[in-house]
Amino acid sequence: MRIPRHHPSADLLIDYSAGQVDLPRRFLIDCHLDLCAACRSELDALQAPGQHWLEGVREAAPPPTIWERLARSLDDSPGTTDGGLPLPREWRTGSLPWQGSPRWRSPLTRGVEVAILAREDEYFLVAARAGADRRFPTHQHLGSEETLVLTGGYRDDQLLVEAGDFVRYEAGSSHRPATEADEGCVLLARVETGIRFTGWRGGLEWLSTKLGRNLWPPASAPTPS
Repeated sequence: MRIPRHHPSADLLIDYSAGQVDLPRRFLIDCHLDLCAACRSELDALQAPGQHWLEGVREAAPPPTIWERLARSLDDSPGTTDGGLPLPREWRTGSLPWQGSPRWRSPLTRGVEVAILAREDEYFLVAARAGADRRFPTHQHLGSEETLVLTGGYRDDQLLVEAGDFVRYEAGSSHRPATEADEGCVLLARVETGIRFTGWRGGLEWLSTKLGRNLWPPASAPTPS
């Protein structure tokens, strides 16, 4: 299994450990931790002081019927789903931040598709997939973006990003990701505000917005139930 080279910052892991992250960011970090032993170890170290305190607290015996209720709940719960994406572990139906299969659409580039999965406040959880030897259109990040590669990888003018890698792009940055000649890519991204295409796509995006048909439609993102 490949060892990721790009990781969430220590400050971000601290916020995650304290429960101070939004739903899209938590889901990305959950998936990264499933793929990254180094970050799991770092998280264990961050949580160790609190765990030591909890171990000193006297445990109360659970109600005698708790295990029966838990067993019934598991028996009655739906099966597992991957939401149509190659997630690093199985998630029980209803525990994903979105419902049903992703609604894919193309940003006017053959072999590239995006889907807005969920929204929380001004943050969006987005999936993107591309075949081998494809380029995602050049775009500018209107807010910060954090990306986790699930399978394959891509290059841009800054980085080589591969399966398991977690990278952050700051607001105002621009790039044009491209997949390798022999390998595609599937990724998740936490997007703040959205992106703006450049070139002719940017002009078409402006026109489509005026007509009420956005190429990048954050207003239409489903809200997780």
